[in-house]
Formats: sequence, structure tokens, C-alpha cells
Amino acid sequence: MKKRNLVAEELIEKTLKELEEKIHPVNSPKLPFRIPVVEGTIRQAQSLQGYKASACWQTASLLRDLIQLYLKIIPSHQFRRKTQLEDAGRSMVATIEEGWARPSTKEYLDYLGFAQASLTEVRGDIERLHTDGYLKTRGDKGDYGSLRENRGWKIPTPSRNFPYPPVNSRINPMRYGTIRERLREYMGKEIKAEDLTYEVFVEFINKTDYLLKKTVFGLQEKIIKTEKRKI
Repeated sequence: MKKRNLVAEELIEKTLKELEEKIHPVNSPKLPFRIPVVEGTIRQAQSLQGYKASACWQTASLLRDLIQLYLKIIPSHQFRRKTQLEDAGRSMVATIEEGWARPSTKEYLDYLGFAQASLTEVRGDIERLHTDGYLKTRGDKGDYGSLRENRGWKIPTPSRNFPYPPVNSRINPMRYGTIRERLREYMGKEIKAEDLTYEVFVEFINKTDYLLKKTVFGLQEKIIKTEKRKI
């Protein structure tokens, strides 16, 4: 019986070794044959967190954090509305992240579409909050609009030289990773939920929408150029 077990173990070990040496993923460049459709969609990104460098993800993350800050002052009896908006904001950012990790450009494009759908849901919730009187506009005294007009204070759009989340919150998230800390470091001052207005959210919804579409068009153009070179 012992001898049989030893033989079985040897066969298993041999099989595993052969599999490690000979079997490659479908999109592996080591394949002895070509699959043009697969080649046209293979992702070039190597870093699992490379999405953090994109303006699209950074702007969506900033919008999500502004939503989280604002949710604190929505009346407690509006818990369903708060939950729906929170889920839509989280999904918008998380879907970009999940799409980045997908093995093909086509799948990444699909997930960017899902993120766009979540952003559309965010837009609808923000518009309803404004219509129902829970989100003020720029004309109200003491709001973000008056600060912006009178003191030149505004929330900048993330960029390569001015990323979001900021440097300290990335290096030391345990100490600077909370939403208030991130926003304080990014702005250089405290942002209060009461300072946020309908116009602020619409501005960053539109910016996120533009960057998502720009990313999609850029990836589609890349695939088209690659395919044209093969003709």
C-alpha cells in the first residue's frame, strides 16, 4: 500500500511540474500560435494600482469623498436616500478599480461603462436632493459659492502635479487617510459639509463624466490603430 502511495505522489509531482513548464494563459505571448482577437485586447498595464495615477480615478475619488462628507448633514429620516447615494459613489470608484485589473482592454472598457452608469445614478440623486430642498445652491449666504466668489477659494481638479488623494494620505493612510484629513491636506484648509452646494457636485460630476469618456475614446482609438497596423 505504501508503495502505491509513493507511486501516486510521484505521478502527481511529475504532472504538476509538466503543467508549470508547458501551460500558459490564453493571452500569453509564449503561445506557439497567434490569436489576433486576443492580441488586440491584451492589457499593457503591469501595476495593480496603476489606476491611481489616472485623472479619471482621482476625480471620481474626490467626488466620492465630497459625497461622503455631505451625507453627514442629510437628515436621518432620509436614510434610504443616503444609502443609495453612498452606494452609487462607492460603485463608481470601485468599478474603475476592478476594470483596471481585468485581463483585456475590452473588459476594462465594459467596466468603465459600468462606472459611467453609477455616475449617472449619482447625478440623479444629487438633482433630487436639490429639488427636494436638501442641497442648497450657490446663492445662499455663507455657502461655497460666496466663498468662491469673494475669496477666490475653490476645489481644484486633480492633476499629475496635484494628485488626489494627496501625498501624505497615500504614504501614511493610518494617520492621514480619513476623508477629512485627505480633503484638508488637498485644500490646505478645512472643508465643511455645509459649504458644499449643488453647483459643486454638478461641476465634479461633469468633470468625471468627461474623463471617463475621454479614457474610453482613448482606449478605443488605441485598439483601432493597432489593428490598422496589422492590415
